[in-house]
Amino acid sequence: MKQPRSLIQPTLLPPTSIKLGRLVLSPYSPHQDYLDPPVPTAPETETRSQSNFISHLTSSSTTKLRTRLTALVAASRSASASASVTLEAAQGTTYTLLNSGAWFRTACRSAEVREWFENAVMCAGTVYLVVGYHTLTDTKFVAQDEGAKISTGGVVISSGILGSGIGVVEGQGGIQKQTSWGGRREWHESEERVWAVQYRKVEFKWFSSKRIEKGALEKENRWKLCWTGMEGIRGHEEEEEEEEEEEEEEDSGEDEEDEDDEDVLEVDLADEDELGSKDSCVIDEEEFLF
Repeated sequence: MKQPRSLIQPTLLPPTSIKLGRLVLSPYSPHQDYLDPPVPTAPETETRSQSNFISHLTSSSTTKLRTRLTALVAASRSASASASVTLEAAQGTTYTLLNSGAWFRTACRSAEVREWFENAVMCAGTVYLVVGYHTLTDTKFVAQDEGAKISTGGVVISSGILGSGIGVVEGQGGIQKQTSWGGRREWHESEERVWAVQYRKVEFKWFSSKRIEKGALEKENRWKLCWTGMEGIRGHEEEEEEEEEEEEEEDSGEDEEDEDDEDVLEVDLADEDELGSKDSCVIDEEEFLF
């Protein structure tokens, strides 16, 4: 299995808006249209922190990432249109769901999770599992009006890079200190903010209960649906594969079965996240998508 990739979010999010093991419909909105599976046992997790995370992003390959992080923080503090901004220091923390495959299959035993999947495949067609996320804490941010020099060693970008589509979901509190003098403003924010989320994509497979032995019909991540009529939901590629299978069955003398008989759903974690081709950079063997 490939290392899951992390997707940089369009806004900074408070940690209360994300949870490891969460099922979401949109990888860009993990705090909307989601389900936190009601698993009795808490998932096994790992937490890794790195002090002054920004100072480690010094190579040319991380320029876009530094720029993006600075833009996200700047937008959250509403920097003026005539200012250049600098992100000087921040602690980086990574939260990871361990043994995600086994935890996912355990979650699929829940009737609530199965019902949610059935609704999701009918309405959205795509589901992702949150297997990690990255945060910034103790962030120092400087805004300097144009025409004045910034004598800091941080990452500097012009206000034109910020764009109008970048915002922030506000949490509680956050700003420890704010100072302003001579066109220069500084913020020190202690609150933790999520800036990237790591996903594994959920894949769906359909079967007919008539073709599955009774003992193998129900398992952790496979069950008989509460409704039928899956035609039009499956992808074109799956339909082509099944047509080939049906042709082989006809040649072998087996009876052809109707697609409406496909009343069993199996869900599993895919090897590919299918997040699309985007700009990216690699940090400590992990790929971040923009």
